[in-house]
Amino acid sequence: MKRLNDKGAINGLVLTESLTTLLLIGALGFGLWAFLGLQDYRNNTDKKIAAAVAVAKQTTASEKDNEFAKKEKSLLTNYVSSAIYGSIGLNYPKIWSSAVTESDNDAAAVNAFFQPKVISIPSLNDSFSKNSVAFALRVQLVKASYSTTLANYASGTASGKIKVTPFRAALVPSVLGVRLDGEVVSGKQSSMVILPLRDKTIQVWTESTQYLAEFNDSILPSLTFIP
Repeated sequence: MKRLNDKGAINGLVLTESLTTLLLIGALGFGLWAFLGLQDYRNNTDKKIAAAVAVAKQTTASEKDNEFAKKEKSLLTNYVSSAIYGSIGLNYPKIWSSAVTESDNDAAAVNAFFQPKVISIPSLNDSFSKNSVAFALRVQLVKASYSTTLANYASGTASGKIKVTPFRAALVPSVLGVRLDGEVVSGKQSSMVILPLRDKTIQVWTESTQYLAEFNDSILPSLTFIP
């Protein structure tokens, strides 16, 4: 009869015991890790929930602030000049500030400034300077004929700095004027519409491309006056 190799049996037993020991150590390690994790969760649940709630509140507040700002920007108010100056009217964003003077004693019978912040009004001579504030919206009724007013921009159109296109206010289609785009104001990229009003001239413009969307989408479509 063939006998079993005692040495081989012992080696097998040692290997089995080693594997069992390693598995036991691994199980104990996993159990300890799970236990510590559970303890951390139990001990810090309130803090974690509070932190998550704070983040959620901050996100919600930011979303509401952005929504409010967007709605405020879309709200419009209107300006209408005196009837003796043709009842020039238009809509502009409600959050903009305005400063308007109407006088027969000035070069511009109507001289209006609109800006999303507090307005510091320059003198009429300085308001076309490249160093002046770039206003969101300007409205003037100048005491000069339409042809004389257009002549002020002849050099700019001749040099190609200003592009000229025909313009009719949607609410006063019977009156033909022009739209100027480019360096209408020295050193600034701006857009302006010029329209005849009896013996005077209406000028409506924005002095920065930053406000061009409001100029095109809200201001010009609402522009009205009595010819």
